[in-house]
Amino acid sequence: MTDNKEILLARGERLGSIRNILKLTRRKFSERINIPYSTMQNWEMGLNGGMNEKGANKLVGKLAEHFNVITTIYWLLYGQGESPYFPNLIINQSKELEKESLSEKDILKQELLLFHRLNINTVDLTVADSLMEPIFFKGDKVAGKKYPNLNELSFNFCIVQPLYGEAVVREINKNFSSPELFDLTAYNNGKIILTHEKIKISYFAPVLWLRRILNI
Repeated sequence: MTDNKEILLARGERLGSIRNILKLTRRKFSERINIPYSTMQNWEMGLNGGMNEKGANKLVGKLAEHFNVITTIYWLLYGQGESPYFPNLIINQSKELEKESLSEKDILKQELLLFHRLNINTVDLTVADSLMEPIFFKGDKVAGKKYPNLNELSFNFCIVQPLYGEAVVREINKNFSSPELFDLTAYNNGKIILTHEKIKISYFAPVLWLRRILNI
């Protein structure tokens, strides 16, 4: 059975995101991993059947061999599981930071930039209230990966963008009265101090990165 065009284009976007993080043109990328340019073009643009399981399996090996990029067939084909891991970029970024005398604020910016480079579909937020202390303090910088498919909710502490209003960091749970509604809860020192029930949201992003600056 042939995958539909939307699925093939999504696969191409994931492949293109890896190439862009590596800062390579499509032609250079093809040459480095020894895959014909026409094949790479078809994969990224979802043409002629796009990238199938055989191609994804080959690509996983090539990425590991030539770029030390760690990913899986399931992420390439379906966007499931962990995003690709780029250990070489982390090492290079760390070396650059060691060479520079940076302020806490500048280091935060560099760390956040690296998070966005190494992950797909990311969002960051400065915590604007003290309702989640001592887990998240006002002024903390947090970042995560957005999940537009709300049915994939399997996390608790998330950056949540309600359909109306500002993004916040809250515990999020499904409201069983409707698959489109969610409950947002704020904890302070282990006690529930605020709950918004039956909220419609645009997306949620599990908090994967946290940075606390005491003096900026």
